[in-house]
Amino acid sequence: MSTPLITLYPSFYSRFACKAGDCVHSCCVQDWEIDIDDDTAALYQSMDGPLGEEIRKAMRKNEETYYWDMKDGKCPFLNTQGLCRIVLEKGENALCDICAMHPRFFVYAGNFELAGTGLCCEKTVELLLEEEGPLVFVTEYPDEKATLTSLLRALGYTIDEKCLFFTPSTDTVHYEKLLSHYEKTEPINATWTTSLLHMKKQVQKKADKVILSSLKIPDSWLHRVYQYILYRGLEKAETYGLPAVMAYARESVDFILLATAFYGNFPEQVRLWSEQIEYDTENVDLLLTLLAEP
Repeated sequence: MSTPLITLYPSFYSRFACKAGDCVHSCCVQDWEIDIDDDTAALYQSMDGPLGEEIRKAMRKNEETYYWDMKDGKCPFLNTQGLCRIVLEKGENALCDICAMHPRFFVYAGNFELAGTGLCCEKTVELLLEEEGPLVFVTEYPDEKATLTSLLRALGYTIDEKCLFFTPSTDTVHYEKLLSHYEKTEPINATWTTSLLHMKKQVQKKADKVILSSLKIPDSWLHRVYQYILYRGLEKAETYGLPAVMAYARESVDFILLATAFYGNFPEQVRLWSEQIEYDTENVDLLLTLLAEP
């Protein structure tokens, strides 16, 4: 008999709600290709009225699936208040799977389904940083709680609990190597490439400011971001090994701190990092491969 999956959620998960028109970095205003799942495409093909006609005009199809024809990187159904016209007129059930689920994620490690919302979403970052102390996870049963330590033990990993807390690096050579790794990733846009090049040229001048920047950031923020990145990365531990996944999480926060020393605004640097790295699985795999190399 197979062991049933246990789904874990970060303690703030139940409080997550899209900021909609109040979101500064709306996922509806991104230069992304949004696939439309088959069931929703069929719904749109049969939808009557002016909205149905507009939807069909905005749909495109490649060899594999339908997708939205984004206009200058913007969803054609986003109104001037930053709200979705499909939701307003037809309800949330009329959204395609990607739009309905984003930024939620569900990944698997052992007998656990690890659920959460992605750090590319500013609301997720806000919720993550609101709470103090280590991450706590809950299940469908309110009285059941877990920590990252207990989760790792349940997955068969034995580690020193001190390794689950973040300490900033003070080594310029480390930052140079880190940036050389990030240069190998696929950029999300030209702005990312430009900022990365600037950081590489000026890293020796700014490395000392990383510690100064970290002193202005609550320790709980650093620990919780590190732990959350590690939590989401546990699906990769079987492939790359837990040490590589932990190093990936630690270097991710190192990079976020370095970017904060250059550009300020730690929460926004967390969001930008996630948008660039975490939401491109090829970039995650590339960095993990580099860290897993002997």
